[in-house]
Amino acid sequence: MSKYQNLEAAIFSVFGTEEWVAEGIQAVPDNISASFDEYIRISIIPSGSALNTNSLNGILIISIFTASNTGPRRAAVIADALDKYLVYKTFAQAVQFGQSTFQPEGIDKDDITLYASSYTITFNLFGEQ
Repeated sequence: MSKYQNLEAAIFSVFGTEEWVAEGIQAVPDNISASFDEYIRISIIPSGSALNTNSLNGILIISIFTASNTGPRRAAVIADALDKYLVYKTFAQAVQFGQSTFQPEGIDKDDITLYASSYTITFNLFGEQ
């Protein structure tokens, strides 16, 4: 597999674990339409090579969607859950995550029944040479 496919597989494997599924939060990749009352959308943004030509660094942007008019708490709970699974963790002996940030954004422009927040976290993919 290529470095981009390895990166995607390692990141999405986190959201297929029994532990994540038990959280009850639907996770969808970017460019997939969703019609849940609450979910996260995962966008992987590689930003360049790192240690060698098979390595990458970048940022993972996770859009958090919760019901509007219910306050910001649920989005913060989801961000805390993401921290539990991602911050300073390493997956597939190749993808290592750093520190996260969380930012409420407001009512979603495409669906006013949802409130959007953004969770971002840095990553490094250590590919073999």
